[in-house]
Amino acid sequence: MSSAHTWYMDQVNQLQWQHHHALMLSHADRAIGSAIAQRLAHKQLCLNQASSPCGQCQSCLSLSYHPDLHQIRLESESSIGVDRVRDVITQLAQSPTYGQKRVLIIDPVDALTLSASNSLLKTLEEPPSHCQFILISQLAGTVLPTIKSRVLHCPLRNPDKHEMTKALGDTVPEAVLMGLDFEMSLVIKWLENEAVLDEYRFLKRQIAEVALGKTFAVGTASKMLELSVSPIFVLLAWLRDTKRMLLSLALSSQWDLFYQEGALSHHSLPLLIFSEKLHQYQRESNQNPSFNRVLHLDQLLLNLRKMVKELSA
Repeated sequence: MSSAHTWYMDQVNQLQWQHHHALMLSHADRAIGSAIAQRLAHKQLCLNQASSPCGQCQSCLSLSYHPDLHQIRLESESSIGVDRVRDVITQLAQSPTYGQKRVLIIDPVDALTLSASNSLLKTLEEPPSHCQFILISQLAGTVLPTIKSRVLHCPLRNPDKHEMTKALGDTVPEAVLMGLDFEMSLVIKWLENEAVLDEYRFLKRQIAEVALGKTFAVGTASKMLELSVSPIFVLLAWLRDTKRMLLSLALSSQWDLFYQEGALSHHSLPLLIFSEKLHQYQRESNQNPSFNRVLHLDQLLLNLRKMVKELSA
């Protein structure tokens, strides 16, 4: 386990999650929630029940195809239907093959249809004593309140700059952390592939050039989507930095002039609209297999250029 993942594992362990039959991990990056869920499942299934999986017992050696580990993942379909949930719930009723637990991971729980959510809810209300449920969410606000009321919710918090430097200083050079803008999702990717730093810098440069009209928006998307770093992630980071800049200006000595001219509201509304378009792209890209990512990203980049021109007017 990388030191980056250890940061999130420590948050979960503080909740003593083992004493709850159901845990929900929420994070904007689904990959982080998925990675932590896998580690928690392996820990639960280890026959030696140590602080971390022993890697030696029959259960640990069977993780690639474990009879007591059940997973419902969103793949190419747009949602997770009730039949898949019912099939797994039937399997959960059986006694464990190796140890004392069966574990179900739902990734993500946001993708469950209403019927599937209700089916899961019935099981959460009267769970088999040998079952542990681990739910992953990117949009915790969309999960049924009745489901959330029956799980231990753990929103996974990203470290700030100081915490990240302290936690990762021995494994990730500070220059890399700075180059990745202290974004934990990117740092984890960098630990697997150091080319991520160059990709991130390229995307930041491309987005800045599109915003300033130095590069044509149309045709840029296909190049961006070939990279392992999500251009939507970089666009959201650009948007966040722009909002911070506006807030800093509003709180500066120029506040009176800034406020009197109505500039704050004039600038905020287009940013909010663009933010919603980015999140809509994320939702559609994750849930709709026929979603044309290149075409819609091209449109987002055109909207970016148009917005920056309006804000500069």
